[in-house]
Amino acid sequence: MVAAFGLAAFLAFWLVVSNLVVLFGSIMAPRLLALPAWGLCVAAIGALVQKRAGAAGRRGVSVLLLVAALACAARTWARCADWRDDEALLRSALRVVPRNAKMLSNLAAIRASQGRLDEAEELARREIDVRPERDQPYLLLASVLQKRGRGEQPPSPCPAAARRRTAS
Repeated sequence: MVAAFGLAAFLAFWLVVSNLVVLFGSIMAPRLLALPAWGLCVAAIGALVQKRAGAAGRRGVSVLLLVAALACAARTWARCADWRDDEALLRSALRVVPRNAKMLSNLAAIRASQGRLDEAEELARREIDVRPERDQPYLLLASVLQKRGRGEQPPSPCPAAARRRTAS
């Protein structure tokens, strides 16, 4: 019974996030699979409990569930600090994927708006190393250099802008 409920929950949640039944304007992402995954977990646990129908088996599965729930709760609690604000989230993402151009760009913009121009410059230059075809880091770098009053020019020409100028 529990396994059937879990499978039904998985199917119901998955249909919602799959964009097959209801279009809600988001592409598939891991965050959307949390509830469908919960349904699969309930189904798996239900199957385990059914297979080990004795009291000792149910107790063992209950302990296993409690340990798993506590481990997930601890990890969730630890990640809450990463979601405190945009800056904390971007720093956390860059620790995991240091060459993520979007994260570099967004954190560079935040640093520039805070007046932390040295850090903004370093992040913009890192983004240029990662994705030299994007305009954004060149524009941000030029803005930072101008604010600092340095005579230095950003790397030139911006490859993406140069390609667009020659194409038109």
